[in-house]
Amino acid sequence: MRKTIYLSALILICFTSLFAQDKSRPYNNSFGGIIGFINGFSYKGYLSSDFALQGDAGLSWNWYTGFNLKGAVNFMYVGMATQDLYWFAGGGLNTGVGLSPENSYLSGSRSYGGYTKNHYPFFFGLNLIGGIEYKVPGHPVTLQVDARPGFYAYTHKYNVETKGIGDKYSSRTDFIPAFDFNFLNFSVRYTIIKHNRTRSSVKRGGSIKAHGKY
Repeated sequence: MRKTIYLSALILICFTSLFAQDKSRPYNNSFGGIIGFINGFSYKGYLSSDFALQGDAGLSWNWYTGFNLKGAVNFMYVGMATQDLYWFAGGGLNTGVGLSPENSYLSGSRSYGGYTKNHYPFFFGLNLIGGIEYKVPGHPVTLQVDARPGFYAYTHKYNVETKGIGDKYSSRTDFIPAFDFNFLNFSVRYTIIKHNRTRSSVKRGGSIKAHGKY
């Protein structure tokens, strides 16, 4: 039993050492734009050399709510593939609201009052995120491609006939689950790097050297 535990620990250490690379965060903060399944503003900041937080907001579209305003926040682990190429994986939350009243698919039976045109659908969901990011050498620019499949629930409003009152109807809202087909997004952001300043003494006076890169 002990031999099995020791062997498993040794394999884990070797596996971790094989893929571990000495890396520092490629930048501190970045601001720019995103296009794809969400189109608008994009921000990404590194919390450490291994973890980053990304926020996006803009115009989106899906089969159930049509065009909508959407916001998303994702937390991710970042690994280095090569000198300036990084891969990442994580998960996050997203929410939004439709920009036009929903087009109901209700049946024409007398148990329903038909279409409800004054309802702007609201949705919220959970998603995974994975992709690659390329920090352009010598320039304050980063390029990113990612996919974010997940699930969300959106509101669906319809009218239900009030029993015993003839053609009177009451309003009802349900949350309906759906799959989020978010498979391709492309981001371009301007990067900001904080320079580490250190003092170095010279024989006559002192000087300040700034260490950093774009």
